[in-house]
Amino acid sequence: MKLKLHTSRKTNLEPPVIINRIFVALKNRGYVAKITPDNTIIFTDNSWQAFLNFGAVRRLDGGKFSLSISDNTTIVSFEYYRTIIIQLVVFAATAIFLIFYNYDLIVLIVMFCYLVAIGIQAVALSLIANNILYDISW
Repeated sequence: MKLKLHTSRKTNLEPPVIINRIFVALKNRGYVAKITPDNTIIFTDNSWQAFLNFGAVRRLDGGKFSLSISDNTTIVSFEYYRTIIIQLVVFAATAIFLIFYNYDLIVLIVMFCYLVAIGIQAVALSLIANNILYDISW
C-alpha cells in the first residue's frame, strides 16, 4: 500500500536544465530514474533492500516529476510515494501480541509511541522530498 503525495515549485530554468538536474539529484541519492515519452521522469526505489539496512525510513518509494511552462517560468511538479505497509504490519502485530498477553496499559503506551514515530517519519520524508525539489529548481 502506497500513499501518493505531491509538491511543486516554480523556477526560471529551462526544461532541459531541469531534466538534467533531476537525473543528477536522483542518481546522487541512489534512485533509478527514466524519462517517458511525455517528458515525465519516473524514479523507483527498492524499499525492501533499504529496509534490510534500515535505510527505508529516510527513502521515498518512488515518484515522478512533470514539467509545465507558464508565463516564462517552469513549474516542476513532484509526486512521490510512501510505503506504509511495513508500518501497518508492525503496528498490527504489536497490538495483537500485547492484547493477547493482556498488557492493556502497555498497549496504549506502545501504540502511542509508534504512532508518534510514524508521524515523525512522515515529516522527515516530506522534508526529503522538498529538499530534492529545492536542489533541482534553485
